Amino acid sequence: MKIGRTVILLVILLAACAPGGAEPGLDEYSGPDGRTIYFPRQAPAVAGMDALLEGTLVLDDNGCLRVQYENVSLAEAPIVIWHYDFSLEISEEAITVLNGEGEPVGRVGEWTRLGGGGGSSIVEPEMPEACPGPYWILGSTETLAEQAIPDIYVQSAGDAIFYFQSKWAADEGTVSGVLTIDDGCFRVDGYTIFWPPNIWPDEDADPLQIVFRGNGIEAAMFAVGDEVTLPGGEKTAENYRFFANKVTCPGPFWGVAALTPPE
Repeated sequence: MKIGRTVILLVILLAACAPGGAEPGLDEYSGPDGRTIYFPRQAPAVAGMDALLEGTLVLDDNGCLRVQYENVSLAEAPIVIWHYDFSLEISEEAITVLNGEGEPVGRVGEWTRLGGGGGSSIVEPEMPEACPGPYWILGSTETLAEQAIPDIYVQSAGDAIFYFQSKWAADEGTVSGVLTIDDGCFRVDGYTIFWPPNIWPDEDADPLQIVFRGNGIEAAMFAVGDEVTLPGGEKTAENYRFFANKVTCPGPFWGVAALTPPE
């Protein structure tokens, strides 16, 4: 089962007891535009769900915090049920989720990575009608500083290896050349390419195409053999976590920044 571009590794039943007397609850905050923001909190548990959700933290029109990923509508994106001691920090500039130590772990409009597990309904806290599921019961979390270190994921694309980043690279320059597959590696101007989220290989196309999928849009970007220009920057193993366990293509490496589909 995949959630976004992540695979559930193991699911452990969430404990029903709440140690330490902490209780689940539904906090309400006033947003910068005056709307109510609902912030559901679960009771602490002695076990959790070990899956991974990655996407953009979004505040919907009803005041519900959802994580939107891939080709999923906002209504289908899961609402996060946060830990019992989490809170919101709201300013005119940002809406930020803080952990129990006051460290930022999520910010509206930014990419986030959250452990836990999903479900279509929850018992506690009781959610308002404005915030229907699905829900994401938060498990392990990282601070925003920790989440800023991207990961590399691997997908087969016929006889080639398709590497994609867990978040977009910074737009620091461009690389131009013919998109080729060299010994199973996607390359441009000598660089092995690390693609951004929302970019996928279409193996059914001949030649193989690179397509954009996201926000209800699917559009072909270019094909192997095309002359391309890719924004982003040169990368090394130090820029990613778990690099040596995943990347077998030779360097140098180019991390691609956000790409927009053709109109």
